[in-house]
Amino acid sequence: MKKPNIELYKKINEKYRKYIVALIFTIFIISSVLTFLSIRQPYEIEEKVIKNTIEEKTSFDYKAKVIPCTLYPEGGIITPDNVIFKNLTEDFIVEINSQIMTDQPVKIEATKSMKYNLIAEKMWEREFVLKQPFKRNYNGISHDLVNEDIHININEINDYLTKIEEETLIRPNYTIIVKSEVTGNIYDENDNIIYEINNILEIPFELSGQYIRYAGETEEKEFINTKSIEQVNIIPQQFNLFGLSLSVTGSRLCSGITAFISLVLLIIFIIEKITNKSASLSEINLIEKKNKGNIINITNKMDIGSMPQVTVKSFKELLKISEEKEESILKYFDESLGIVYYYITTSSFIYIYKSAVVIKGSEKLQDA
Repeated sequence: MKKPNIELYKKINEKYRKYIVALIFTIFIISSVLTFLSIRQPYEIEEKVIKNTIEEKTSFDYKAKVIPCTLYPEGGIITPDNVIFKNLTEDFIVEINSQIMTDQPVKIEATKSMKYNLIAEKMWEREFVLKQPFKRNYNGISHDLVNEDIHININEINDYLTKIEEETLIRPNYTIIVKSEVTGNIYDENDNIIYEINNILEIPFELSGQYIRYAGETEEKEFINTKSIEQVNIIPQQFNLFGLSLSVTGSRLCSGITAFISLVLLIIFIIEKITNKSASLSEINLIEKKNKGNIINITNKMDIGSMPQVTVKSFKELLKISEEKEESILKYFDESLGIVYYYITTSSFIYIYKSAVVIKGSEKLQDA
């Protein structure tokens, strides 16, 4: 098998070394930038989409059925200005409406009930059921959960309170609180619960001996609650590498490994260069220290083209020839190549030893 030409390899290495190093350095910079960009790129992103919108709307009003009188000549059902006079009233009516509207069809299971509480301030409270709880199912996008006119017989309440006052001999302030309660769940097309209904409406009225007056904290009679149902979509991210779409994990591995390998090669080149320089300087210094008396420095390179040349492999071999021929060793430092030449000239041959390649450029050899 043919042995590799080591000298040829060395010449190629010396000739193209700086281009190879420049190429590896460029690859390192590009792969490092790509690694940084891919690390900043998330694996996936969350995209929120509004799947449905639920609007829950509740409203109420109150009216009275009065007898014909001076204040209300025609009688019938009226909307009072401020108070309802008990002596003129046959029936007290509370209108309650509760709707749920959605963008997309849903299924609703709801239970609703109606009642009112009669309260003697700081004394007692009684509950009266107007409608027993009952369950209803709805499908679609528009649903009237409650659409009721609640009739409260004022005469019956007056009789009830008169008996209590006769027995207790106390006439406190009274409050009537009308309650509408709707509870249940809203389901999507996959029967998943997307909204919980907990609609409790309490309407207070002050009940005195002469009139009934709305006792709410505000005059607001309509309440709207809107809920957006969001769906989160997980979208895997791709990293665009020179027109190719790679997964974020793949791009991180590819660019990271490339950056690591190129960094290792650069470190090897740097260590090799430092080692070669140190070895060259150490050899030069050692030669100068041990053989200073046998070496003559010259400033001009000798014209050795016309004489036979013998290149020796080590300075020790050159020193042995010097002793045998009783000739001095000449030293010349070629700054352009960064090489130190040691010569022995005889009548027949020129013996040469070249040092290893050392610092080039403006740097100088120690003791050269």
